[in-house]
Amino acid sequence: MSAALLEIHAARKRFGGVAAVDGVSFDVRHGEFVSLIGPNGAGKTSVFNLITSAYVPDSGEIRLEGHALAGMTISAIARLGVARTFQTLQVFGGMRAIDNVVAALEARGVHTAQAYDQARQLLAEAGLAGQEQAQAQDLSFGQQRLLELARALATKPKLLLLDEPASGLSRIEVAALIRQLRRLRASGLTILMIEHDLRTVMAESDRVVVLHRGMTLATGAPAEVQQNPDVVAAYLGESDERPRRTVSSDRRQLLAVEDLVTYRGDVRALDGATLDVHEGELLAIVGANGAGKSTLLGTLAGLYAPRSGRITYQGQPIHGLSAEQVVRRGIALVPERRHVFEDLTVARNLEVGAYSRRGKSAAELDLVYTLFPRLKERTRQRAGTLSGGEQQMLAIGRGLLAKPSLLLLDEPSLGLAPRVVAEIFDALDAVRRDGTTIVLVEQNALAALPLADRFAVIERGRVASTGNAADLASDEGLAAAYLGKGEPEALPIS
Repeated sequence: MSAALLEIHAARKRFGGVAAVDGVSFDVRHGEFVSLIGPNGAGKTSVFNLITSAYVPDSGEIRLEGHALAGMTISAIARLGVARTFQTLQVFGGMRAIDNVVAALEARGVHTAQAYDQARQLLAEAGLAGQEQAQAQDLSFGQQRLLELARALATKPKLLLLDEPASGLSRIEVAALIRQLRRLRASGLTILMIEHDLRTVMAESDRVVVLHRGMTLATGAPAEVQQNPDVVAAYLGESDERPRRTVSSDRRQLLAVEDLVTYRGDVRALDGATLDVHEGELLAIVGANGAGKSTLLGTLAGLYAPRSGRITYQGQPIHGLSAEQVVRRGIALVPERRHVFEDLTVARNLEVGAYSRRGKSAAELDLVYTLFPRLKERTRQRAGTLSGGEQQMLAIGRGLLAKPSLLLLDEPSLGLAPRVVAEIFDALDAVRRDGTTIVLVEQNALAALPLADRFAVIERGRVASTGNAADLASDEGLAAAYLGKGEPEALPIS
């Protein structure tokens, strides 16, 4: 193997009393595909931020082709040939997909006419042919991830940093991503990837670097890392075979949705969705990216006004209410991608959750801290410096402080390690046992299955099937709509 393109030696970065990166050392050789894995909070994204100068290291060395990166600006490092994608999407939502890519091409001096030709080619290679004129914000979450990758490639990097590129993608989209990564690898591009999808990591990587608590835990070939007991303990945790429970069929109906039609821009995102939710149950809503799951939750929460149909909550119509009015009725939404206030502390973020009730009690805060002890340890820490898992805990805690009767959760496992997902789902189980009804949108059906009482499959804006969670694995409609069998056509938004 050729010499190292990237070298990291004893890199350290602290935020107050928290060591985000604590002596990390590894290298990436020319043409190599290296994956960086580890539990949430292990320091993976912080390492990317150190490489790109988004963070300034407290100590240690980072070199690209032998040149020290310390003191260089973000733009200077980009000009050296480092490009990245982000765990939290960073596309220009108000611009067309093609213009997102053209912006990167023009930044490196490509003339406009040539830039548009090259942008079309990059979008086609990313699986976005036909979406060139779409507004980036109207693409599905998975399509926006692919757009971000196409834009990064437009800079012609020597080193491509991918931060959870498969997160939120359907199986079809993951397969397309893997094909593109293989093509890039065959072209000689050097890739450093953060990813929680271990099947992709182990199948595609030359080497794997494992971080834990800000330190390098293990480095080696995929098969070697898979067998490392320290990695298994730190990253995968114990398997959780939670016994399923069933909700009595005579429970009172809490929420009814009838023939709901909602548009996002010019796109008919919900096309006659109908379902009901019973008191005290957890209903899991599953389906492919772009099926309309997030739009359904947003409509229930008052974020999107339906064109037609009815939403009845506790016997009263709510489909004409604003989001604020819906919250006051007892419905709280924990949105996809968390949406915490990054510049506020953990404590201040939680206070926002109780705003609609004009305050919170110590007992209510204690309940949140009991569910998520990590938050109590970080009350004065800025939310933007938390790990992805900790931000998800904060978002759920904020929602609970609204004291909802119905909690709507959108993709709480998105981008999180299995051990953190189990911790969050344990907390949701406790919330449900305490009497709160939960509607859970979840791409990871295997994680949601042991927790849910019932499920609903959303396909092309409609509820394709519903049933008991115990029947989920054998549901053929789920295989078509959720697992991608037969490649069903999906809407271009989620």
